[in-house]
Amino acid sequence: MSLLRSCADPGLPNFAVEASKALVNAECNAIVEYCKHNSDIPSSIFHELVVSEEVVPGGAFIIVIRDILVELRSKVVNSELDSAQMNGAISSCLATLSGCKDSVFSALRTHTTNELNEWEDPRPTVAEAWLLAMNELIKICCEVGYQDDQVLKQLGCETLTLCIQILSLKLVDKEKQFPGQVECLSLDGPQTLAMVEFFELVFKFGHSIFSEVALLLHSQMQLDALGNGENDPLLVGGGVIAASIYRCASGGVPPWAIEYVPSVFKSLFHACGDEMEPFLAILHAGSELKLQETCSYGCIRPGKKLAGHYYDTMKPKAKEDFMDKAREICKCNDNTKWRKLKVLVKAVCGKSCSSQSSSILQIDFNSQTLVSIDL
Repeated sequence: MSLLRSCADPGLPNFAVEASKALVNAECNAIVEYCKHNSDIPSSIFHELVVSEEVVPGGAFIIVIRDILVELRSKVVNSELDSAQMNGAISSCLATLSGCKDSVFSALRTHTTNELNEWEDPRPTVAEAWLLAMNELIKICCEVGYQDDQVLKQLGCETLTLCIQILSLKLVDKEKQFPGQVECLSLDGPQTLAMVEFFELVFKFGHSIFSEVALLLHSQMQLDALGNGENDPLLVGGGVIAASIYRCASGGVPPWAIEYVPSVFKSLFHACGDEMEPFLAILHAGSELKLQETCSYGCIRPGKKLAGHYYDTMKPKAKEDFMDKAREICKCNDNTKWRKLKVLVKAVCGKSCSSQSSSILQIDFNSQTLVSIDL
């Protein structure tokens, strides 16, 4: 790893790009095989005697790319590079990540038949490393005007789609585990912090990422048309993203991660051109999108809404109240509106009524208290 770092001047030469891709691909392919057979054979690589705080974690070679990008940003800030050097260095890091993305994504989507402990599972640190590298790549590209690069946008959209897939694999409140349920990547750790930052950064590419996400998910996720029969890719892609945020608030991520939802909403609003109506349309689509009756996706059962149980069981009046309150919040002219929107979503996701009750919690935003109302 030190050798690869020392090769950066300021970017990676071709042989180092190829070496990095080979190392990451080999590691991720090994992870896939390990996860496939973890219940049948002991691993001589991924177990607590070898994978621990004292040794290099999974994804270490990806972290090298992150470190190179951090150093590159520092040089850009200090005006130590001309545009040719800067573009060449960014291109080398982008080429490295693009060249190993398939194996990384395959490793992070891999399931296990039984739960792995912290030191046995290399996937969380690989996820953290990948997201940290992507975050640094997007930051520097936006700072130097490289954000319109199509390879970069495609990689950002594919990583966003991966995050949506991972979130769909997490059971949320009221969703029942079914026979043969597999264990997916844990989100209880720093990988989730890196994911939150990635969501905030990837929206810098603007609303075009919504239709790209819809396109990438089209072959995997068969969705019913929205209530008005509309299947606009921008609306569907944005709605899938909003539904993922709702799933997070329903228990898809640890409770501490929900405190970052306001900044994610703020970034999503910017991706909508800071326009209220497109943003509200996406929030509404996220609450309505559901799978067709003939297919499942991750932990989401056929015919169920992507947003989870609470949106599946909301009555029409409650949906109306939710959108009315969301509109009221979005009309505010201060940054507190994103915190208020988080409180509103939390009032529905996870604080909704039980099967014995026909009310949800609504917010009095003057006093910041939750008030139970009939549906």
